[in-house]
Amino acid sequence: ARFEGEQMPPGNQKAPEGAGGLLIYAMNFAPEAETEMNAWYDEEHIPRLSAVPGCLGARRDKITTAVSVGNQRYLAMYHLTSPEVCSSKAWKNAAVTPWTERMRPHFRDGLRIPLRKYRRA
Repeated sequence: ARFEGEQMPPGNQKAPEGAGGLLIYAMNFAPEAETEMNAWYDEEHIPRLSAVPGCLGARRDKITTAVSVGNQRYLAMYHLTSPEVCSSKAWKNAAVTPWTERMRPHFRDGLRIPLRKYRRA
């Protein structure tokens, strides 16, 4: 998979130093829910996950060019101290809310990729 995109507002976030992991989630939304999905991401989901211990930062992009399975239009990136953060109880608690449950049926073509920092042997 390869993605090129434009960072969504605030649009000026840089990757934090010292990340030992990265979670990439690419997706599409059902067209009728796109406005609410963007509000949910910006107002609830990104702020909640960013506050989880071990999450160093989060940002979103609107994909302009994608070479992947579902030709996704949106990309979320979570910089983590380690990839295990996105499997933690704190992460799961932050990720599941009533608003999240209302939005889940509108996700399409999800591609979730947890990554570990490469260390040369």
